[in-house]
Amino acid sequence: MFSLMRFIKEMKYSDHPAHLLRNTRKLIMDSNQESLFMHHDKQVCVMLNYDGVDEEERNRYFNEYTVTNVVLLMLLLDEAALQTDDELRKNYLQKWREYVPKFYLDYLQELKIEERNIYLWDKLIDLCYEEYQREILNWRRELINVDEELAQEIVYDKFVMAYQAVTLGLFQHLRRQNGKPNDPLYLRLQSYMVPIFKRMMKKIF
Repeated sequence: MFSLMRFIKEMKYSDHPAHLLRNTRKLIMDSNQESLFMHHDKQVCVMLNYDGVDEEERNRYFNEYTVTNVVLLMLLLDEAALQTDDELRKNYLQKWREYVPKFYLDYLQELKIEERNIYLWDKLIDLCYEEYQREILNWRRELINVDEELAQEIVYDKFVMAYQAVTLGLFQHLRRQNGKPNDPLYLRLQSYMVPIFKRMMKKIF
């Protein structure tokens, strides 16, 4: 017997490549647009001393923003898949997670990026993903026994933990692992990442 609700659910959680492409492209392109604005933000340019570094270093900054977008989406999809008991939704989220890095590498090919550089991007995505996974686990171990409300909120909201780990990681990458407490750049990155995080969470849920 035909079930309209089942049909709608299967459409929503379809892992057809066209569906995955549409969802991923929209999220990543919108996030990269935010990254472009950030890259040209006058205050950020001063904080990162754009006038005192060469073009290669400025390009590295922008690449750090964009790879962070890709990896954050991967981490959020990982966690969403772990948290659902619905097999149809779980399968959809897992397939989407697998598709995200492939989408970005295909996108770079569309831009006529050299194969050598696409290979490097593939490795960069893997390295950042593994780094942030480790950081999330380390944070969880450190905060689980901290008897403070904020610490407990971060531990039990694993999506927020991913956002925080990625934002701090981006900050340290931009500062070449030499970021200091109370650096205004970190506060600026927090506000920059919030809409990207919220957009991704809205689409996932």
